[in-house]
Amino acid sequence: MGSVHVHGIGKIKNAPSINWNEIKSNENDMENVIKYIDSIVTTINPDMNAAISEQHPCQKGSDEIDDST
Repeated sequence: MGSVHVHGIGKIKNAPSINWNEIKSNENDMENVIKYIDSIVTTINPDMNAAISEQHPCQKGSDEIDDST
């Protein structure tokens, strides 16, 4: 078994309203939105120096994946 990878979106109670049509033309508002999103969304890369594989793991068949490491 492997771990689950999910992309999604949800609404946080009391989150600021974002009107993309207005914000994209206002640099200051866009910067505030980016700061807000950066404060609640995180990611990590466990090995920044890992070699780039010839085939992305999501393109492999389940019989080609070694999850033992």
